[in-house]
Amino acid sequence: MAGGEGAVERGMKRGLDREMDRAGLPKPKPEPGLGAGVGPGDEPRAVGSLSVSEAVLGDDFARLDAQLQRYFGPIPAGHEGRGRGIYAWAGSRYRLLRPVLAWLAWRHILFPERGRDVPFTVVNRPDGPEALSARREFEFSHVTRVMEDTMSVIRSPGARPRLVDRLGRRRGLEVELELSVEDGGLRMRSTRLALRLRMPHLPTRGVPGVRRVHGVRGVPGADAASPIRHLRIPLPRIVTMTLDERAHPDGDGRQCVDVRLRAPVLGDVFRYLGEFEYGIVPVLAPGPVPLSVSAPEPEPLPKPEQLPKPEQPSRSGDSGGFPGTSA
Repeated sequence: MAGGEGAVERGMKRGLDREMDRAGLPKPKPEPGLGAGVGPGDEPRAVGSLSVSEAVLGDDFARLDAQLQRYFGPIPAGHEGRGRGIYAWAGSRYRLLRPVLAWLAWRHILFPERGRDVPFTVVNRPDGPEALSARREFEFSHVTRVMEDTMSVIRSPGARPRLVDRLGRRRGLEVELELSVEDGGLRMRSTRLALRLRMPHLPTRGVPGVRRVHGVRGVPGADAASPIRHLRIPLPRIVTMTLDERAHPDGDGRQCVDVRLRAPVLGDVFRYLGEFEYGIVPVLAPGPVPLSVSAPEPEPLPKPEQLPKPEQPSRSGDSGGFPGTSA
C-alpha cells in the first residue's frame, strides 16, 4: 500500500515538473545547508563549505569512491559523524615500547594494549572553518582507550593548502600530512613531526620559535584571548604514519581502514586495522558538548556484536604480533 502511494506521489511530482518547465517557472530549491535525507548515500551535507580533505585534495577529491566522499566531505552545522566497528588488530607488538605507549595513552595519542577483535567508536565534529576534531575509543576487555586529534588546513599565499593534525588532549603532537587518492581510496602519509609545548610563563621577546596563540582548536577552555604560548620543536622523522581508507569491497556501506606507524629497522611499531559503519546524525545535545560516545547510539549504526567477526576471536589477547605476521 505504501509502495503504491509512493509511486503515485512520484508520478504527480514528475507531472508537476513538466508543467513548470512548460510555463518557464523555476523549480523549488532544497532547503539551504542540508540535503534531502539521512539515509545511506543521502546524508545531510553542508553547502558552500569545504572539508579539510576537499580543501587539500582539490580536484582530486572527485576521484574518491562516492562512499568516501561522504565520509571525508563536510559535516553540516548541528551534526556530527558517528561510526562503530571492529578492529581486527590494534596495538604494538613490541613490549619494549610499552612505557612510552603508556605515557602516550595518558596524553590520548596511542596506547600500550594490544589485541584482536577490538570494538571501537569514532565521533567527528566540525571545529571551525576548515577544521575537524575527532575522538576514537578502543574498547579492550579491561580498559577503554581514547585517541583525540584536530585536523586543520593551513593556507599560505602562493602555495597549496597543507593539512596539519594535532594529536592528544592538549594537541601537543603536530603531524603534517600528505594526501593522495589511489584507486578510489584515500592515503594519508606523515611528512613532518613537531612538539607543541605550552609555555605560559616564559618571556617570548627575542626567543625564536615561540609565538602567542589566540585560542587552541580542539582544546576545551581555550578562549579568544588565551595567554598561552607554544614552543614548537621540530622532531626527526623517527616514525612515519600512513593511513589507507577504502570502501568495503562488498559494497554494503562499510569502510576499511589500516593505520601504520613505521620506524626504520623495526618496521611497523604500531598498527590498527579493521572495518566500520558510519553516518551523519544530529548532535544529541545543543551547544558546545564535549566529544563523547557514551550517549545513546543512533539506530542506523549497528552494535559491535551485530557485526561479523573474523575467525578465532581473541579479545585483547596478547598475541605477540600483527595479523599474518610473527613477533
